[in-house]
Amino acid sequence: MPYADKQNRPFQLRWNNVENDITNNVKYEVQRDSGSGWQTIAETDQTLWTSEMGTRPGQTYRYRVRGENVCGTGEYSPVFEYRGETKPSMARDVRV
Repeated sequence: MPYADKQNRPFQLRWNNVENDITNNVKYEVQRDSGSGWQTIAETDQTLWTSEMGTRPGQTYRYRVRGENVCGTGEYSPVFEYRGETKPSMARDVRV
């Protein structure tokens, strides 16, 4: 399940590897919805994605991730919701 460091600046979204993958060739699709529908924002072979921009204070962002390998495309992860901080804060991990 995705989780992130909540900070009012670019942050990192992390997730676990696909379970039982024998190909070691998984690509992950990262999607975000900030109120106008889901958009693919990254495709990576890593289990880490760093945002390209800071978050807007008070804005709610929703993220989901799914894996794909030669066997097909998996289901999306549960949605991780993030709200841009309205004041600076200490870095911390948030797990859903």
